[in-house]
Amino acid sequence: MSENPYSPPPVSTDPPAADTLTTVAGGLAPNIAAGIACLFSLPGGVLFLVIEKKNQFVRMWAMQAVVLGAAGFAFWILSQMLLLVFRQIPLLGAVLTFVLSGIALVFWLGWLVGYVITIVKAFAAEQWELPVLGALARLQLAHMDGNSTTPPVPPGPPIV
Repeated sequence: MSENPYSPPPVSTDPPAADTLTTVAGGLAPNIAAGIACLFSLPGGVLFLVIEKKNQFVRMWAMQAVVLGAAGFAFWILSQMLLLVFRQIPLLGAVLTFVLSGIALVFWLGWLVGYVITIVKAFAAEQWELPVLGALARLQLAHMDGNSTTPPVPPGPPIV
């Protein structure tokens, strides 16, 4: 007797593989959660830092997303304030505005490259840190988790 080619495949009674059991809060795979945190930078990173307490891979990517988003936001605020001031200066203001615009262009191109790389690496489940911001994110995450290894601040000079 031949099998029906339209019948569903037999159901396996074996337990799922160990890597499929690794999920984070919300039932997402760690790389998906990390990728979403990076995709939505500041709000996504904060969200996954709040809801995910155990998976260090997701927490590190979320903290990098927060630091990257905060750096972009802080630069935007600073550049807008400087542009507001520079535009009030009669002749030199135009030159300063042009220079600041060039600096902003370089910053935003670098920020965009970092943003895209973090998204790709997070979805690919790779451990990677942004050159400067990654170390800052790791330090902040260690401080938040309570296992900070930073040395205590030495006391200041004695007051005479």
